[in-house]
Amino acid sequence: MTLAVAHEPTSPTLASDALPAVALPTRPRTIQFAEPTDRLVAPVTAAAPSPFRGASWRAGQRRYEVVADLLPAADESQTGDFCVVDSSDDALTVVLGDVVGHGPEAAVQARELERAGEAALAESSDPLALLRALNAELWPDHTASAVVLQVIADSREARWASAGHPAPLFLDSGLELSGQGHGALLGALPEPNAPVNRVRLAPNQGLLLFTDGLLDARPGRDERFGSERLSHFLRELRGASASVTVEELARCVRHFCAHRLCDDTAVVALRRMA
Repeated sequence: MTLAVAHEPTSPTLASDALPAVALPTRPRTIQFAEPTDRLVAPVTAAAPSPFRGASWRAGQRRYEVVADLLPAADESQTGDFCVVDSSDDALTVVLGDVVGHGPEAAVQARELERAGEAALAESSDPLALLRALNAELWPDHTASAVVLQVIADSREARWASAGHPAPLFLDSGLELSGQGHGALLGALPEPNAPVNRVRLAPNQGLLLFTDGLLDARPGRDERFGSERLSHFLRELRGASASVTVEELARCVRHFCAHRLCDDTAVVALRRMA
């Protein structure tokens, strides 16, 4: 299934010198997703020919745009971050995570977790069930952080759970989603202990999921990109589409660290369109 990602014709202007505005392409990009059944299940890998992957998902009268980008660390051709996006008639689900470690071993483990996530999604999109499946792949030899977001098709509700992973942020405000906290890293315990949190998404509201490589990006000195800069960036881009947000954020963080990311970085943005 080929799905188009529509770009806004112009890029919002960023006010801060630390967050430079850049010109964005106006042509749509199309992404080929695997579709082994009547569902859309897509691992999003850094080896993809496009710099980002995106799709539109419609459930009844509600439509969402979801876009992901995975950026390997400098001098690394593969990434230990992993992402699987799944859509069905009932829910849109995003699994995003970060294997502890670097190099080929972490990249191999990340691909195994993507396959485990795909298999688990064939049975359930429940956030805790998905974390259990990933945990089973890791315990007791490896660890990873992960966050699962499930958007319910017939309601405004989304459910999310974090295992040692940064909480999602609201796109327009940069505020962190409130909840009952985080569980331990996957693989640290025989069973995950992450609480499942709930949030309501109003029309045109969106969320950003990311790995900690985004916050840890630095230009060769002590200053990190950090959560405050990220929240400021999202406020400056208030109202931008998910595709514009992801592409502008990827360019911004590359510029900030002089195109030498010190850690793998992954971002996923979704916005409810109606």
